[in-house]
Amino acid sequence: MIDLPSNFVAYFGTTSYGSGHNLYILEGYEVFSGMDTCDWGAVFDRDWILQNLSVNSLKVFWWENADVTIVGYPKSLDDKRPGSKSLFILRGNHVGDNDYIVAKMKESPWVYDIFSKLVDKYLKAK
Repeated sequence: MIDLPSNFVAYFGTTSYGSGHNLYILEGYEVFSGMDTCDWGAVFDRDWILQNLSVNSLKVFWWENADVTIVGYPKSLDDKRPGSKSLFILRGNHVGDNDYIVAKMKESPWVYDIFSKLVDKYLKAK
């Protein structure tokens, strides 16, 4: 079991700040070192997570080993390379609790904006 704080919330993916996947801790840690960020980023940058995502919808699933709910999409707004992904990560099993997930995402408007734009760009009927 991966030991994360009970209130852990993070975004993993690319941003307009640069290419490459980065882990952004949104809640759960007062201090988080650069090395910790790299180590935890590697935890969420696994091939099986990318393979579990869907190009047809935002995928919400629980990763039991880490006790986190992941909302993900296998694309990025800022990086067109294969393997790009955008993940919103919450401690605990919140699959099916869409209202809670959206409320937590809205606490970080830039993250909510990323997922809104992903939906608009890739998932809405044109």
